[in-house]
Amino acid sequence: MPYEYNDIVRQFFEELKPLFVNYLRKNFTLDYDEIMDIYTDVWMDVRNNITRGRVETGTKWKAYILKMGWNQANKKATRRPRDIDSY
Repeated sequence: MPYEYNDIVRQFFEELKPLFVNYLRKNFTLDYDEIMDIYTDVWMDVRNNITRGRVETGTKWKAYILKMGWNQANKKATRRPRDIDSY
């Protein structure tokens, strides 16, 4: 049975969630609930951008969603300081 559009989106939503959470936790001082609020907002913005024709063909979805999350987190939180010794 072929996948329906909603099934594909739901599967990608769930698969990307751990990467998104870890990415923002690593770079920002946000708790899990704040990150999940951002994740939900990002997906609503993705849908709006698609319906308004603001997404180009060939978009790298993972990078697109992570960048949108980065931008939204940057507005809400302070960045974690880099540990100079870790380089």
